[in-house]
Formats: sequence, C-alpha cells, structure tokens
Amino acid sequence: MRGLLEDLSKPKRVRCLIGLDGFIDEVVHVVDKREDGSNYSRIKTLEAYADRIRSGAGVGLNIEIV
Repeated sequence: MRGLLEDLSKPKRVRCLIGLDGFIDEVVHVVDKREDGSNYSRIKTLEAYADRIRSGAGVGLNIEIV
C-alpha cells in the first residue's frame, strides 16, 4: 500500500486540450406581421428571413427583432 501512495504523489505529465466557447446563444424572433403592441407573427425560417432582407434591397427596410 505504501508504494502505491508514493507513486500517486509523484507529478505526472498529462497532455490535454481544453476549449471554451466564448459566445452566449440567445433565441430571438423576427417579426413578420405585428398585430398589436404585444401580439405578432414571426418569420419561421431562415429562407423567409433572407427573402425579407432581399426584398428591401435598394428601397430600405425595417426589421423588428423580439
């Protein structure tokens, strides 16, 4: 038993790689149509969002994100 404890007290070389993600994800909704101050329908797909952005090219655009 003594030999085992002495062996554990010796420093060992261990190679490892540790990575951290520096981003915090946040779920947001892009408003498609606003019904009133607290109700709205949202854009449901990334493709629909891209279409909305594309439709504003050259004319201006307002996109509400909740």
